[in-house]
Amino acid sequence: MTKEEKVEVRKKMRKIYKDRLQDIRKLLNMYKKDPDAYDSELGDLNEYGLSFEKKSEKGEPTHYAWVLSTGGPGDEFKFYINEDRDTYKIEFWYYDWGVGEKITLRQDSSAYRLLEDVWYSFFKELLP
Repeated sequence: MTKEEKVEVRKKMRKIYKDRLQDIRKLLNMYKKDPDAYDSELGDLNEYGLSFEKKSEKGEPTHYAWVLSTGGPGDEFKFYINEDRDTYKIEFWYYDWGVGEKITLRQDSSAYRLLEDVWYSFFKELLP
């Protein structure tokens, strides 16, 4: 991959990341007011994305992936949790035809707090 191609992939990733955060913020606010609330364009928090799954990838700690889309391109949020099931790291991954780029969310950022809120309000209760 050339430097120019890498810059272009990162631009696409940043746009999709911002759009995802906007969608998630809207859906989470709706969910907190009414768990059955439904948006005509986005659906509801339960329907947003394709899957939520536990993953164990070679060389990485076990984590949970909220897979939002697949194919080319694809994207997901990865939640790394400790033994108490609390998050200690959240990443956004963007895959564009085999090339993966990530954004590690800073724990003091509004994006991290938003995804952490999704974790505690929605996903944590789904764990076995």
